[in-house]
Amino acid sequence: MTRSWRDKLPRVLIGGLLIAVVVAIVLEVETEKDVGGTTPADIPSTTLESRTFVVGQGPRDVVFDGEKLWVAETEFGTVTSHGLDGQRLDTADVGGSPGT
Repeated sequence: MTRSWRDKLPRVLIGGLLIAVVVAIVLEVETEKDVGGTTPADIPSTTLESRTFVVGQGPRDVVFDGEKLWVAETEFGTVTSHGLDGQRLDTADVGGSPGT
């Protein structure tokens, strides 16, 4: 007697669910492995500082590279670099809407 696909469907669904659970468990175990490196928890809080800078009109994105603060300003189509003291160092006209 041949079984129809409707008779086999519950077994196929249960089998697929079991495979998905096994894959999820394996992925969870793999992501919990220590791969070394520095995590935010490893950085002493004394190294973090908060500063306020005047950056112009329409700031879109901000990046800090460890030495300079780079600001994409959509109002003027520019990217401006600022020193750690907040002084404007350089402005590059990039056109369009930088940072989008």
